[in-house]
Amino acid sequence: MLASIIVTGGDVKERKAKVDRLVAAIFEPFEVSKADVTYWTMAEFKGENVMDEIRGQIGKLGLSAHGASGVKVWVIYQAGLLSIPAQNALLKTLEEPLTGRFIILETERLESLLGTVKSRAEVVYVGGTGGGVTKGWRWLRQHLKLPYPSLIDLAYKLAAAEKEKIKEFLRECDEQLLEDEGVPGKVKVGLHDVLVFGLRALEGNVNSKHVLINVLWQAKRLTTEVESGK
Repeated sequence: MLASIIVTGGDVKERKAKVDRLVAAIFEPFEVSKADVTYWTMAEFKGENVMDEIRGQIGKLGLSAHGASGVKVWVIYQAGLLSIPAQNALLKTLEEPLTGRFIILETERLESLLGTVKSRAEVVYVGGTGGGVTKGWRWLRQHLKLPYPSLIDLAYKLAAAEKEKIKEFLRECDEQLLEDEGVPGKVKVGLHDVLVFGLRALEGNVNSKHVLINVLWQAKRLTTEVESGK
């Protein structure tokens, strides 16, 4: 488990339950020390100087823990409501956390967080596929911005659906891809080939997880080239 974690997918109750399980796992084999867990709900910070609050909380993480585990956890619910400057203020702490210090960001919409935030954290999905098998190309393109290790986790979540649902998802992605003006024609051809490969592979007696990992990795490579101007 990385020290910086993003919890997304599912509904509010599912995400909260996942956060609670992660906090318990972080403290194991000790009991959770309530004095060492700070919970923020961003909707409650309206009108307050969030930047000062963030700097103050980062400073508190450096103080000694109260419990025997030596662990401290900072949970931020509705992290997608953090402003861009506020998210940027978290980057160094997310990338170089102190030993025994954990930050958990909960958000309904993964795309509401900066790419630099997502790349510094482990993304944990809840609620099965989170409805992902029905959301098509634009949903997939947003998630292709995740770091490669997180794509494996996403592939496992998608693979939890029935094979026919996965195939339906890939077909919808292929159809909607044609309407995406932000993707050059040459790259569209490559992405089309990748999606068709996935569909054909799923017709056989293959492991859906392995197929989806291959599809996601190849699609990420192609879309990364677009964004980097290659």
